[in-house]
Amino acid sequence: MGKRKRSEESQGGDQDLEALSLEEARRLLRESRARQIELEMQNEELRRTQQQLELIMDSVPVLIAYADSNWTYRYVNGAYAEWFGRSSTDFVGMKIGELVSGGLYAELAHYLQLVSSSRKAVSWEAEFPSRDGRAHILRRALVPHLDAQGNVQGFVALVQDVTEQRRAEEALRTQQERLDLIIDNIPAYIAFTDVDLQILHANRAMADWWGYAKDQVVGKNFREVATPGGYERNEPYIRQALASRQTVIHEREQLSATGQTRVARATFVPYLDEEGNVWGLVALILDVTEQRRAEEDLRASEERYRLLVDNMREGLAVLDEHALLIYVNASLCAMTGWARDELLGRPSVKLFPAAYRERHLGWLARRRAGFSDTYEAVFQRPDGGKVPALISASPILDSQGDYKGSFAVLTDLSERVEAEEALRRRVEELTVLNRIAHTMAGAAELPATLAQANEIIAGLFGAHCVHVIWAEGEDARFHLHVGSEPGSAQVGPTRLDVSLDKLAVLGRVLRGGRSQVVADVRSLALSDLERELLVHGRVQSIMFIPLVIGGTAVGLLWIGSDGPGRVFTADEMRLAETVALDLAAAIESARLSRQARAAAVAEERSRLARELHDSITQTLYSVSILAEALPRVLERDLEDAKRNARLMRQVVLGALAEMRTLLFELRPEALDTAGLPVLLGQLAESLRGRARVGVELNFEGKLELPPNIKIGLYRITQEAFNNIARHARATHVTAAVQNLPDRVLLTIQDDGRGFDPDSVQAQQMGLRMMRERAEGLGLQLAIESRVRRGTKLAVTWQKDAGPLRGTEDRGQGTEGR
Repeated sequence: MGKRKRSEESQGGDQDLEALSLEEARRLLRESRARQIELEMQNEELRRTQQQLELIMDSVPVLIAYADSNWTYRYVNGAYAEWFGRSSTDFVGMKIGELVSGGLYAELAHYLQLVSSSRKAVSWEAEFPSRDGRAHILRRALVPHLDAQGNVQGFVALVQDVTEQRRAEEALRTQQERLDLIIDNIPAYIAFTDVDLQILHANRAMADWWGYAKDQVVGKNFREVATPGGYERNEPYIRQALASRQTVIHEREQLSATGQTRVARATFVPYLDEEGNVWGLVALILDVTEQRRAEEDLRASEERYRLLVDNMREGLAVLDEHALLIYVNASLCAMTGWARDELLGRPSVKLFPAAYRERHLGWLARRRAGFSDTYEAVFQRPDGGKVPALISASPILDSQGDYKGSFAVLTDLSERVEAEEALRRRVEELTVLNRIAHTMAGAAELPATLAQANEIIAGLFGAHCVHVIWAEGEDARFHLHVGSEPGSAQVGPTRLDVSLDKLAVLGRVLRGGRSQVVADVRSLALSDLERELLVHGRVQSIMFIPLVIGGTAVGLLWIGSDGPGRVFTADEMRLAETVALDLAAAIESARLSRQARAAAVAEERSRLARELHDSITQTLYSVSILAEALPRVLERDLEDAKRNARLMRQVVLGALAEMRTLLFELRPEALDTAGLPVLLGQLAESLRGRARVGVELNFEGKLELPPNIKIGLYRITQEAFNNIARHARATHVTAAVQNLPDRVLLTIQDDGRGFDPDSVQAQQMGLRMMRERAEGLGLQLAIESRVRRGTKLAVTWQKDAGPLRGTEDRGQGTEGR
């Protein structure tokens, strides 16, 4: 039925078309083409619009995505694709669960279901890791896409990275908190109001002033919180500031909330917008009560200050811009010798001598340039004298920075210059004293050393002559003399065969033990010897200094001067006494050195006497007894006589060995040149003769040892043989030295009665000294002994033990010989 109707309509249409005229057909054709062109243009416009929309979507700094109701991506913009490191086409057809998983997917699924059920957009913020692993704060929004019936067709996802925004907000909050902290702690009262005086902000100090907590004043009107009468007193100034758009400042007394009267300086600053309209007011109030009191105190103290400045120790001068003096204090006048009226109004250059005036003009030029300086100068006194001074000068500038003059504080340096000169002289004196002390400390021959010291002393005092005499001998009856004569070389040493305490002048100084200065030595009653010693050419002033040791004068130092009117001062006498201490110490040191040498000689003689008595003398006595008995034994028993002869020969050889050992001790160089086998051989022969002990020596390897090691082994062997002779009661001793690749080993073994190494008696047998000697040389000492089982001693020197310790020992070993 429908088909037939459409066929009839078609036939009818064809008939109508056939019925159309040619012109009508052409018109219809043109209209059809025009509609087609218009449609193509609309399609092209639609494509351009879509491209522009996609460009815009890809350019916005927001991640945009569209997913259908099955949570499948249908579109993402460039930012979204770039965030995940993919292209936009990779997302089309991808499920959301393929992109995110775990907790992130659970969170997103929750909000997708929430949007589906509520059909409303939702937004939230959460951290989301980027591809580089850093956490970003993302603000997300899900917008449902609903059809005409309200069914969810899909979801639009908008994601914005607000990390920097949140950081900026956090920084702003922190900054605001710091600003509030600063404002709250500023020693001023601050409030900010709108144009109707409604309080928008007030710091803690302002709230305290009004008697409120800080959060109680915000939102209230200035009239409500002001202290009684406070608003009425400030209202005219507030209105003036708001009307004039200018800052207004006024100061007056006000009552605080606690009822105290305070002097407050109020500053009202109108706050203008860009168009210049007033929309707020800043009120700044300072409590200047203490400042005003201080200013009052300052005014009250100005007179005291003027009095202080006028009488201060330092000079003070003020110059105008033309370098004229407009103020000088009393100290400056006293320092320079000028009267005040002679300086005021005069050029400041008047204060300086000609040599300093050009420099003064240069200093003034620096003041005009705005520079401050501290420098030294010299003032000219009216009497022609010069005053050294330290000047600290600064420019005086007005509020515009223009030069209006300068002022200077002047310190008199006369005392300092004198002190520096005295210090310089003292340093020179100490230097000379050090040379004298160094010379005396290194004294090898006392007369030559004293002669050298005389030259230094003469230069120190500018002396014409210097003499030293000192006691020679224990009875102090004779003295030696060393002196320097004018125009000649050193005199002495000369022996004075007289006791000086019997002389008039020198004896008096020696007996009194006190220094003395004589203005003219020729005025003294002198003996012939004193006149010969003391009066030389033009010498007038002379200084006597006793050389004192332990309260006893051991000699004299005297220093003569030929200068006209030259008299030695008390300071020079004290300096000479210091020199005399070094000379006396050198003389005493020489005396003690002589005593020490004499004592050493006596001790050595005593030791040799003991050696001869204890060893050689007894041995020779034994030989004499054997020799006397030998003829009788020879008549009675030939074999017994032979045995006695052999014994006598052994005793004589032992005595010879003892004598050689003594010679070694007396000539230390022999210990250095002799080898260890020779040294130990002498000790073995001595032991055979002294103790009738059989001694066997064994040496293995070439024994080229450091001198201190060789002598150390010799001393330890000597001590061990002495102990064997005195205590062991041994019949046979074996000593061996082995030169091994890494060490040298000395062993000494006997078959004697032995001992307990830990017992007190063992410590008394010289073992302690052997251990100390071994430790001092870095040797290892081991002793094995058992009662009635003999003793074995072993000493080891490790060749790679490092630098040798200890010093060469050429003294006699410790023993009981």
